[in-house]
Amino acid sequence: MVHDDVADDDVADDDVTLGGATYDDVTHDDATQYDAPYFRGLPSNRWEVGPEISRDQVASILSEAAYSFPVRHVTGVVRYDGAQVASNIPCEDQFIHDKFPSPWNDGNYWMTWGIFDGHMGCQTVVFLREILLPFVRHSLCQLRPRSGEEIVPEELVQDAIMQGFVKLDDSIIKEAYYMCQREETLPVKVKKLAPAFSGSCALLSTCYNGSEVARILNEHPGEEYIVGNGRVLGLGVSRAFGDCQWKWPIDFQKEVQQRFYGPVPTRAVQTPPYLTAEPIVTSTKIDPESPSFLIMATDGLWGLVSSEQAVNLVGRWLESGAPGKGTDPEPTYEPFDFGPFWKDMDWKFVEERETVQDDNAAVHLLRNALGGNHHEMIAGRLAFDHPSSRRVLDDMAVQVVFFNNDGIESKIISSDT
Repeated sequence: MVHDDVADDDVADDDVTLGGATYDDVTHDDATQYDAPYFRGLPSNRWEVGPEISRDQVASILSEAAYSFPVRHVTGVVRYDGAQVASNIPCEDQFIHDKFPSPWNDGNYWMTWGIFDGHMGCQTVVFLREILLPFVRHSLCQLRPRSGEEIVPEELVQDAIMQGFVKLDDSIIKEAYYMCQREETLPVKVKKLAPAFSGSCALLSTCYNGSEVARILNEHPGEEYIVGNGRVLGLGVSRAFGDCQWKWPIDFQKEVQQRFYGPVPTRAVQTPPYLTAEPIVTSTKIDPESPSFLIMATDGLWGLVSSEQAVNLVGRWLESGAPGKGTDPEPTYEPFDFGPFWKDMDWKFVEERETVQDDNAAVHLLRNALGGNHHEMIAGRLAFDHPSSRRVLDDMAVQVVFFNNDGIESKIISSDT
């Protein structure tokens, strides 16, 4: 070991501590140019982690990506809240929320909300966040009322939305055949192929739906093995953007893998595509005289909370007025680890752990899904870093939209003041 004596005055006073060792953050860069950086840690045979996650830190983590907006000039919409918790880095669940002029330039405004649940990477979901709404708007802008009618029929609006989805996915999946042969540079081709390599749902459609299973098997006679345990050839969704392994012919998958390091081909593919991006579009009329709300979320939430439980949670959040009021004192729990989840403790939401602490309805749902009033349970789940975090929670994105009724608006506003 080569060593030299260094006077204390030779080391700057402005230090940072990292992993138990202290480094000079002022002279470190210069030291690499003129001399090696100084190691200022003390000899030790122990190490420590930082302090435990406090209640304030839990609130900060749950609210980090949260948002809440009042809505003006869109009939019936009062306010919407949203929040997101990441398990993957970067997060594979994303959202959009935007107001835009009516496609028919009639002076009205429309609101849109979207939840995207990505898988096998974030490329597709990030692409959808930026591109899906422009495609849908373009499709809607082609519509005009029929002769003698003032309003575009509902079925045409639904079809236009469906066409916007399908055309966007075609631009991802089908255009790849031609793009691979174009005179473009390798970096450009790799970037254009990225949304096809991963995948994303816009809202959710899974193969636990019996009609979806029937549709898929009818489109692929003789391939009864393709659907099992709620999955299509191993993938837990039946309608999604991207996902080239379930949509490209096997020969083209092999070509893309070799030329552009694409995903490993799915060997069981015989008659693709097995997935579609064509959405099931439905319309729901909202009673202007009745308060109502809409909850949209990715499966990270729905894996922990049922639809009925989520509705009840938001209902009680509204009834409580300001957050924290009308809620029982936080109970005292025994020291906790995840062992009881393997025995008789429910790892999903239970009413006994319900709490109202947050002024954002989406954050309220996330908190109660992850443990509610059981601080150590929530803090323990949030203590994991990626990729270990995938063992205790999934990416979660939630939006709650409130419609109509001044009474609801006044209660929501009271929690903001």
